[in-house]
Amino acid sequence: MEEARGSYPAGFPNHVPENLRMPPAPRTRKSAAPHVGRSVKASLLVDVETHARWAAAASLRGMTNNAFAVEALKEALRGIIVVDRRKTANPDSEKVSDGTSSQD
Repeated sequence: MEEARGSYPAGFPNHVPENLRMPPAPRTRKSAAPHVGRSVKASLLVDVETHARWAAAASLRGMTNNAFAVEALKEALRGIIVVDRRKTANPDSEKVSDGTSSQD
């Protein structure tokens, strides 16, 4: 009887003991490019009471929940400054987050 490809012979252990397994290779990631002028989807979990109050506040302003959340986040983050310390190949072409070049 012919054995299926990749199967082990009878009586042979069909698993590798934990102490003999190779650890997975570490994964490395490149830095994320800044999102200029694009939207990024984000999700969050809120409790039921917060969601009800959020929906009511958005409704009173005639806004969607998303538009209200974006406005609230922008207001809360108004004084926060983010500095990108990556070295660029050409500093003259570096852009500032408001869409103007750093040379202006």
